[in-house]
Formats: sequence, C-alpha cells, structure tokens
Amino acid sequence: MFESEGWDVVFALVNKAFATAPTRLELIAPMDPADAARPRGGRKVYDSQAPRTIRTHATVVATPDIVALAERVRRAGVRHWFQEPAQDVPFQRLWLGVPVGHVGDYDPDAGDGGFRFEFLPSNSSAFSPKLFQRPEDEPRPGEAGFRRIRHRAFLVGDIDASLATLERVFGWEPGHAVTDEPSRGYRFVDMSANHGHGATLRLVQATDPDSAAGRTFAAEGPGAWTITVAAYDLDATAADLAARGTAFRRLAPGKAEPEALVPDLTGGLQGAITLVPDSIG
Repeated sequence: MFESEGWDVVFALVNKAFATAPTRLELIAPMDPADAARPRGGRKVYDSQAPRTIRTHATVVATPDIVALAERVRRAGVRHWFQEPAQDVPFQRLWLGVPVGHVGDYDPDAGDGGFRFEFLPSNSSAFSPKLFQRPEDEPRPGEAGFRRIRHRAFLVGDIDASLATLERVFGWEPGHAVTDEPSRGYRFVDMSANHGHGATLRLVQATDPDSAAGRTFAAEGPGAWTITVAAYDLDATAADLAARGTAFRRLAPGKAEPEALVPDLTGGLQGAITLVPDSIG
C-alpha cells in the first residue's frame, strides 16, 4: 500500500524470471471510498478518468537520467512534480501534468500529451540488477503460460501529433514507422526503448469507427487501452483458458499484427489483456 497517496497496490509477475520479463503488471485501486469527504490522490486519479473501463494511475516509464529529463521538462514549460525520495518510495519520481505534491490534480492539457506519465530512474531500488541481464530462454512449444509483457497500448486521437509532443518534450522518438493495420481498424507505433526485453509504449489511433479501438475511443476518448502479453504457445494457452472456463476471442493475423487471443475478463478488466504468440527477441 501507498498510504500517503491512497493506493492499494499489487505487483504481478507474468514470468518469475526477471531477465525474461522485466516489466511487471501493477494492479492498483484507490483506498478511499467514492464518497470520501477529502479523497487522497488515488481516489481523485481514479474518478477523473470516468467513464473509462481501463483506468491507470500513470503511464510508468524508466529513464537512465531522471535529473536531465526533469530539466528538459522544465525548459519545455510543462507542468510537473519532481518528487524527492520519501519513506514509502526511496527514489526520485517525475510526474507530468500535476502540480507539486498533488498527483490527483492531473491536467491532460498541461503539456505531456495526455499520457499521465510517471518517470522512474532505471538505476533505482525499484529495479533488480537481474532485470538487465540477457535472458537465457528457449521456445516452449506446447506449453501454456507467458514469457513477458510486450507493450502497453494507449489510444490517441492523432498519432502524428502525439509523436510530435513526445519528441518535443522528452526527445523520445518512435522505434519504427507508423504502421497501418486494416484488419484491426487502427494504425500504431511503438516508442523506442533502452531495454530490449521491457514493455514498450504503443500509440494506437483508430481508423475504423466500428473496430474495437474505434468503439472504445468514441465512447471513452484517449487513454490506456490494452496490455499485450507474449504466450509461450498460443494454442496451448487457448486450451488452458478454455479448461479454466475463461471465454476469449481469437483474432486472425493481419497485415502487421500476429494472431491474438483476447480473454473475456471481469472486474473492470474487459479488453485489458491481449495474448500474442511467443517472441524471445
């Protein structure tokens, strides 16, 4: 728990091998009730994203030089809070779009492109040295289970404008050209990353209003969308889901996207996870 900010937090591993799966899945819920007289940041962050199905406390990104990044953000004139180490979090954090001391008062128009960023130093105690070791793993055909989180998708209204903001404010460039995927009704791009096995930030812009991305954007606007996880063997994982009684949709491979499974999850997680075939690279 993070009492000062009002969060109840669980860190989940999709794979116990840190070098193979350095990115963890962070499940967070506000500790304060909806009718709290003086809600802390956690409740305010959660409520401010209504009516989104998938809400996020932040888009968390590790950076090798958080001090230099904070200076760049300051020069860009973007509202931020450079939070010094505290008892519950013993390392610096850089929050974008919020005033000093108030993570719950995020302004999507404050200059960070609406991503609600939280930057952490990659050399902090939040990251085990094992996360930076080269994984030694082999393909596992016929085995159900997960290798790693591949990327976290964020729905945007204009992918080119979002890329321009990320480059101007953070000097952050895409890892490849923007790619059209007609079969899924969107175009996408993965941002560059320093860690070859960590999850990337994927920007997704709907091109078909009747696609899942298009319907979600029309109903909820920009924001966190789905987390893509690589499965050891997609067929074996599908069989395992069926044995557990978990319904899922199977998406055919497209022009650029692989075949995928979308589990029918409950508890506010509808559409939150997408499973794709294994990839060791």
